[in-house]
Amino acid sequence: DRYLAAAEQGQFRRRAACRASASSQASARVRTSDLTASIEATGCQSHAVPATGPSTDPRTGADPDQAARALDWWWSEATSPGALSDSVRAAAIAHLVAENGLRTGELAATTVADVDLPARRLVYTPAPQAARSAREPEALSLSHRATELLRVWLHHRAAAVTLTPHITALWVTLAGNHLGERVLPAGLPLQPRGILRAHAGSVERLNAALAGTTGWQPLSTILADLRRSGPEEV
Repeated sequence: DRYLAAAEQGQFRRRAACRASASSQASARVRTSDLTASIEATGCQSHAVPATGPSTDPRTGADPDQAARALDWWWSEATSPGALSDSVRAAAIAHLVAENGLRTGELAATTVADVDLPARRLVYTPAPQAARSAREPEALSLSHRATELLRVWLHHRAAAVTLTPHITALWVTLAGNHLGERVLPAGLPLQPRGILRAHAGSVERLNAALAGTTGWQPLSTILADLRRSGPEEV
């Protein structure tokens, strides 16, 4: 009980940047699953795993109507003349998340070879958080918008990987960076944290652009909330 209570309060976080707030629902599920597995493995069936606290309440996700308006805005921004690479990348990711339910890790793991534009298909490997074994790759159908956004993104990506032509990741960084004294070029694989940051920045632009328009409520910057606004999982 004390372990789960402390975890709920975020007391195990080490990084200074972490907020002193309750942990996420996903983190609570992982902790509960780990404890359950440990109890089963040791045969201590008399020790029941207690229910976690209020952080396990499910998030409702973005309102579907608001999400649809957001997708329209992303599409318009990404397909306008002179669209920036980060706008195209953000729009493509948002459509894949909202329409196909892709998770951040699944996005980060996709490669250029996984994209089949003529067939309007994307191959990916499901990676649900609670999975205890690797899943087989699956193919999903792409909407017209998602296909076109990927087509445009691949054009922008080609320019980004000029110095890193060996990179196969579908999503890549668009600017150089520093790692200690090392200078990292653009065109490196975009990691899950980078995907989340890029999406959050895109949502901030979206909310600023639509602020004050009829019926608009600021969209959550959490990528998973956009995923929850899409079709239900089977």
